[in-house]
Amino acid sequence: MQSSCEAPYEITENYKIDAGVLTLRKFYDNDMNYMDSIEIPTLHVDTFLNALLAVWNASELPARDSVVDMLEIYAAFNYDVRGFSFKCDKSLEWANNIIEGMDISGNEEVDSLMELYQLEYYYHLNSIDHYYIYLISHVNYNMPQLSKEFEQIPDIISVFATEGQYANQMDRNITAEIHQEYIDLEYSYGWGDCMSGCLNWRFWNFRTYYDCSVEYIGSHGNLLPSAGVNYNESLSAINVYPNPFYDKIYISGLKGIVEFSLYNTNGDILQKGMVENNIINPKNSLIPGIYFLELINNHTAVTKRIFKLH
Repeated sequence: MQSSCEAPYEITENYKIDAGVLTLRKFYDNDMNYMDSIEIPTLHVDTFLNALLAVWNASELPARDSVVDMLEIYAAFNYDVRGFSFKCDKSLEWANNIIEGMDISGNEEVDSLMELYQLEYYYHLNSIDHYYIYLISHVNYNMPQLSKEFEQIPDIISVFATEGQYANQMDRNITAEIHQEYIDLEYSYGWGDCMSGCLNWRFWNFRTYYDCSVEYIGSHGNLLPSAGVNYNESLSAINVYPNPFYDKIYISGLKGIVEFSLYNTNGDILQKGMVENNIINPKNSLIPGIYFLELINNHTAVTKRIFKLH
């Protein structure tokens, strides 16, 4: 069916991250020259972005609602495109300046790279003698390569950016294969002991063409458990808005008592509580970036990927 590669701003921004991840997978899996570049060519990202948006717009296709609305499947972060972390000594004045939110840390090399690649402080972890500082950008970059630039700075002990490794708890993913006339997208959803890799998986396949038309190929794998299907259907009416958000998060479609947990991209819990009057008030210390909001009702949960703006 004919679809469209246009979407509202917040939807496009969501899928730009997925498109960036798919692009880096292509570069690294095929040992392409681009894998050594910090910049990710827009042409490559847009190819995947258009395919993802075409599926998002194909509301009349079978299974589209399952992978987009009910299960909210996204590309698992096995390559970082928006952030990385570094380890440094806690006594460093410039590191403390970053944590305190100062625009200029005082380390010329760090400040230069942060300005050049639009990096911002996201959060940090403490050990006895060291900080682990996580930086993010609102633009896609090849973070494994960018982190190596920071690794050359004398005060920085080590860096970490995900490069090829999937998180143990990964329970959904999007993969892609580019062909001359079309792109094949496979959406997958896993359940059952996903901390150990998921015992069960279901897959949905779509073929997108460069004119933004889409064809549903079919699905295979384990059948979704009936409880999971009923649960996801009941949660399909939940809407989290605005996304991106500034200060408050509003939720519509809730029924009964609902708890929430807010996670960063490393899986650390930043805030927990009850949803009151369909509103969540994130902590004032929450900085711009990507977060995951888990809503829990009657021992079942749904996770929404959300973005905080300045």
